[in-house]
Amino acid sequence: MFLERIEVSAYEIASIWYDDRQIKLQVEFHNLTILDYFEVPRDIYEKFVCADNIDNFFQSHIENYFESDRVL
Repeated sequence: MFLERIEVSAYEIASIWYDDRQIKLQVEFHNLTILDYFEVPRDIYEKFVCADNIDNFFQSHIENYFESDRVL
């Protein structure tokens, strides 16, 4: 089950979802691309949504660290 979609204030990222059952993070970008990131621990998700700079956190802790698949 996805938690509520969270819209964020970031240059590249528009919104974030997290699925506790599948341990999956879904990231929607302003260019309308949507990517799923697999096996992302909940604590990483929680730090991500609270980060001072969402884009920097994504690039330094998620983008190249977890397997991903393009949804849209």
